Amino acid sequence: MRFLYCALFVLLNHSICVAHQYTADTTGTPSASPPSQLRHLRSGSPSDQFQVAQSYVAGTNGQPDFKKAFSWYKKAADRGHSGAMTKIGQMYLFGSGVTQDYQKAFKWFLMAASIGEAAAQFDLGLMYFNGLAVPADPGQALKWWELAAAKGNDNAASGLGFAYFNGAGVPKDAARGCQFFAQGATAGSVEGEYNLGYCYDVGEGIEQDAIEAAHWYGEASTRGYAPAQTNLGKLYLAGNGVAKDEARALRLFHLGAEGGNARAFTNLATSYHDGVGVVRDLVASYMWLELARRNGESVEEAIRVVAGELNQAQIAEAQIRADLWMTTHGAAYRTHLPDR
Repeated sequence: MRFLYCALFVLLNHSICVAHQYTADTTGTPSASPPSQLRHLRSGSPSDQFQVAQSYVAGTNGQPDFKKAFSWYKKAADRGHSGAMTKIGQMYLFGSGVTQDYQKAFKWFLMAASIGEAAAQFDLGLMYFNGLAVPADPGQALKWWELAAAKGNDNAASGLGFAYFNGAGVPKDAARGCQFFAQGATAGSVEGEYNLGYCYDVGEGIEQDAIEAAHWYGEASTRGYAPAQTNLGKLYLAGNGVAKDEARALRLFHLGAEGGNARAFTNLATSYHDGVGVVRDLVASYMWLELARRNGESVEEAIRVVAGELNQAQIAEAQIRADLWMTTHGAAYRTHLPDR
């Protein structure tokens, strides 16, 4: 079982998410080991003990045992395994198998970062950036991210890109921010792909290029990244950088909504209201506006306009549909550079 968490950088009313795979290892994705192999590993090296911990995170039949994982990470960490130190820091950061404790998370991240563990350097920078366990210090955050990015850590590259793009802790330099996004994108970071697409889309820090924007949004979209699906849908809707395809735009908006992107809700509301890519459906339009409202979009005026075209029974139906949608889909937000 894999667990994702988001590293949030909230600036200037915008934010970026760097998604971690909690079970990720520098040597690959963990898997449950056979009992005979576990018995052998338990008496082995720190790397063997780390693999035992990873096996408990992977769990039996997908059910992790974080308490046992923590115990084995600790054995490896006490013998100098920097990856295990990082995992312990992450467990304290999120309260997985232990009581959440930012101070202890910081201590373990600092220990691992100081001996060159790139993942820990990123996490330590994250704590400095958000003021967790220590006063917020973007300068310190960038110092650690630069070290991690130099080792190829794509999360750190995304963090640096966002800082430079928005001028957080450093003078604003959108061009350099886009360069860091490109570094992350070429290393396979889905957030880097999205953010590089955004740079090309709006033409900030780089020459505007709708074809390149569509390419990078497309790369992130195929990996299920909801903001990219939403923005790619807009390009298809306008025929900007791609052949105009209203039906495909609608499908992408639906995917973005299912991924928790609130802006996709408003795009769907407009599509259903105007009958673009779909048969006109005012009840559906109101439903999507209601979902957008519940998830933080300022759509009160649009709701008022659409409500004026419906009767009370239709409004009630739309609200029931919204309730049902939320029940079946929930909210799975990832934050990012602003949508277009």
